[in-house]
Amino acid sequence: MIHLPNDDVTCGWYHALPSIPEKSALKGKQSADYAVLGAGFVGLAMARRLAELMPNARIILIDAQRIGQGASG
Repeated sequence: MIHLPNDDVTCGWYHALPSIPEKSALKGKQSADYAVLGAGFVGLAMARRLAELMPNARIILIDAQRIGQGASG
């Protein structure tokens, strides 16, 4: 059986810049007009464009890691 390597959760920017407080995870039931899954380049671009086109829409950006932590970081 082939196993994928563990996700490298290090990001050079987080080591070079002053520390940023962790954001708490969403709790309970959430509602939104749009939910964007993934905070990489495409997810961030989509959330930004939705906000530009529909400034009153409630947009939730969801990612498994901190924003900018994965391959896009």
